[in-house]
Amino acid sequence: MTLVGYLLTNTGSPRSCCVEDVGQYLRTFLTDPAIMGMPYLLRQLLVRGIIVPRRAPKSAKRYRQIWMPEGSPLVVYSRQLAEELSRLSGCPTYLAMRYEEGSVDRALRQAEADGVTELISQPLYPQYASSSFGSASNFIRRRYEALRPSYRLTERGPFYDHPDFIHSLAEQVAGAELSPETHLLLSFHGIPLSQVKPYLRDPERDYTYQCRRTMELLLECPEVSPLRSHELVYQSRFGHRWLTPELKKRLAALPGEGVRRVAVLCPSFVADCLETLEEVGIDGRKIFHEAGGEELTLIPCPNGSPTLARALL
Repeated sequence: MTLVGYLLTNTGSPRSCCVEDVGQYLRTFLTDPAIMGMPYLLRQLLVRGIIVPRRAPKSAKRYRQIWMPEGSPLVVYSRQLAEELSRLSGCPTYLAMRYEEGSVDRALRQAEADGVTELISQPLYPQYASSSFGSASNFIRRRYEALRPSYRLTERGPFYDHPDFIHSLAEQVAGAELSPETHLLLSFHGIPLSQVKPYLRDPERDYTYQCRRTMELLLECPEVSPLRSHELVYQSRFGHRWLTPELKKRLAALPGEGVRRVAVLCPSFVADCLETLEEVGIDGRKIFHEAGGEELTLIPCPNGSPTLARALL
């Protein structure tokens, strides 16, 4: 008998807001060579000796501002999406976190225990980047080959142009009830230029092409087309020579250009998380207001949207 299952993988989150848990998460995340491409010993020394001791207390404070009673927003909303996909498909659906130790192995083993004959793996990153989609995909494949379960693993690619994904974003814009004069910022996760250049003009892995295509398709939707102005920006900059224009710099500059109301949608995230709720909704709003802006609307991610879940079927 054939039994198909789905494996959804997201980045992950600290187990709690305490500094120790945040530090452990940052060590696991930042020592991934796909995140910081440098020699092993240098990466370990830099992360463990300098970055984590400095960043963990600050990051813990940031997480406390957005933490939900049920836990991390990213985990809560990713779980909701997995439940919705299971409801729509009638198939067992498993959620794993790339940077939670043992999470992928538990999902792979549970699929075998449940009698799955084909497991469809879908990293929850709409656009391809080697540090997100690539890292998750490669890690799942390595663990699958190490565990050698009896089922077949089918890997899905990015869904940046899937009609239902685009529609799920359009639904979120419509729900925000924006006035036509609102300036729409489409804020994608920034990555270093060194991760962009190897894949330029490769439609399957060209991050900037996929971001632009997501934007182009979204702007064609009737829920979005009435807005009179928009632009593409990148957020979460960490280092030099990253993709520009940078979200925070544009938020600081827009009031001086006569823009008083902005809305920010983050189409490289399917679930609200630290980068949307705190970086944009708290820090970004403060930057915009201090520069003279009147209103910043953070448009929620699709989270557990049935429309988004249909894009993953």
